[in-house]
Amino acid sequence: MGVLTFRNFGILERLVASGYLELIEDIEVTGSSVTSVQFSGFTATKEDTLVLVSDFNNTTTTSNYWLYANNNQTATNYYMQGFWRGSTILSAYRNNNAGFSYSTTSFKSNSITEIKLTNDGYFTAQTSSSQDYGGSGQAAQDFVLTQTSTITSITQLDIVAQIASAIGIGSRFQLYKVVA
Repeated sequence: MGVLTFRNFGILERLVASGYLELIEDIEVTGSSVTSVQFSGFTATKEDTLVLVSDFNNTTTTSNYWLYANNNQTATNYYMQGFWRGSTILSAYRNNNAGFSYSTTSFKSNSITEIKLTNDGYFTAQTSSSQDYGGSGQAAQDFVLTQTSTITSITQLDIVAQIASAIGIGSRFQLYKVVA
């Protein structure tokens, strides 16, 4: 496992104010585009904080991306609240799914997601995202996600694209555990 230390890095600075991030797994999409990526082989409980750094290279059409815990891929078992800011437009929305990121056709998006279990066992994720960077239509988007039932630990995370093969070659996902 690798260790990554952050200094003056915005949102991550708050998460690791007196500690560091320990790399759990680093996944880079190579060879061909995929519809999903999976992190497994770890255990996180309510005492732990996970950080997911995502860099989507969407080479297909506009897609939402969902974040599922412990192979529970039933969309109606999650709620998300989103807030989008782009150009001069602000919009807020709520959906009954596990949405945590978004990218339009042939653009890139990156995000930082804090993942936790609440004290009573609800899976939660909070994401700050830079959508369509490198293009003229860049936007900022925030997501708050929760599972509707409780669990005792997180042992698997699945990132799933709404559109087949919308996780393109060069996409990269790094899952870290905050260590005090």
